[in-house]
Amino acid sequence: MMYSKAFLSLINLKPQTYAYRYTQLYIVFAISTFIHIIITSTLPYPNGLPEGKNTPYAGTDQIVFFLSQAVAIHVEDTIIGFFNNSSNGKQEKTLPMKMLGWMWLILWFGMTGRYLVDEQTIGGVDEAMSKSQFRIVRWLGIEF
Repeated sequence: MMYSKAFLSLINLKPQTYAYRYTQLYIVFAISTFIHIIITSTLPYPNGLPEGKNTPYAGTDQIVFFLSQAVAIHVEDTIIGFFNNSSNGKQEKTLPMKMLGWMWLILWFGMTGRYLVDEQTIGGVDEAMSKSQFRIVRWLGIEF
């Protein structure tokens, strides 16, 4: 966040504006993407690349995952803003609305989560961390 705020002040965007908020969102996710690309590019790929992949991933799945999260947040905020504007102000969050939000979250991470986990698993993170967070992936029966 510190780097994004410094950049935003450098380009003279005023806080509390639409441009400031979403420029900061994309900058933060771009920085996160860059960090994950560096980490992923150092993976050993102990079992080689999957069939049909002739070059190392080099973080391309990380780009898709992290930048799509920023896009999803932007789209979600836009839809919520549209409904808030059409109802003349903020709506109270009802149980169906909360359930819809949770379904959206599960659907979105179901569609994009493989981009985060797949590249890391093929790169050898699964073997190195077999006794930690990836245990839940195997427990759920997800195969990569």
